[in-house]
Amino acid sequence: MQTNKTKKKMKHSKLSRIIISIMIKPCLVFTALTSLPMYAGDGGKLNIGLNLNYTNSNSGLGSDIKPGIGLYKNTNVLMMGINIQKRNLNVAGFWACFEHGFESATTSRAELFVFGSAAHHTSAFLSNRYVRLENYACREGEFNYTEMKLNLVELYGGFGLHIKLTPHLYATTAIGAGMYHTIEAPEASKNMIRENSAATVYLKCGIAWTLKRTASYIGH
Repeated sequence: MQTNKTKKKMKHSKLSRIIISIMIKPCLVFTALTSLPMYAGDGGKLNIGLNLNYTNSNSGLGSDIKPGIGLYKNTNVLMMGINIQKRNLNVAGFWACFEHGFESATTSRAELFVFGSAAHHTSAFLSNRYVRLENYACREGEFNYTEMKLNLVELYGGFGLHIKLTPHLYATTAIGAGMYHTIEAPEASKNMIRENSAATVYLKCGIAWTLKRTASYIGH
């Protein structure tokens, strides 16, 4: 017979495979979309850039600083990088995001886009706000929530706006919704106010710098 520990490992292994699959899908979508006919303006050349995003959701982890690299082609962008929690500036995991801009909703200075984002936090702390809430709810002090670490995945989708600042630099603001799911947490998490899985709103802002000059609209 399988022990509870063995079953738990099998469950986590299955969830890990699902997460990896989710993170790979944006790459496949990017490849498929960039194989479509090219828009006029840049000849469909691939551009490379660096980006820095600041995100927040109600997953219980607080705000994240997300540096990464981006691949730009036509009005499509694929970004990936690491999650750095604002609370302790610790590296908590990795993320990927795919954005698709609409040529019909684009001017020389701004571009409307939709996005899909995934993040896997392998070792994340609770935010200061949730630490205070949990400590207040557990007055006996049976567990140190300040040092609690969680393993969870986040999936979001939404829309936003790229604002062109210079030929190489643009700003991003976006809003979306999705859910988070806690894969692994200490036993004490069962009695927490924070839910292990829930739907939540997602907010993002950031800046990006591209190696080559952008064309008449941002995605190029």
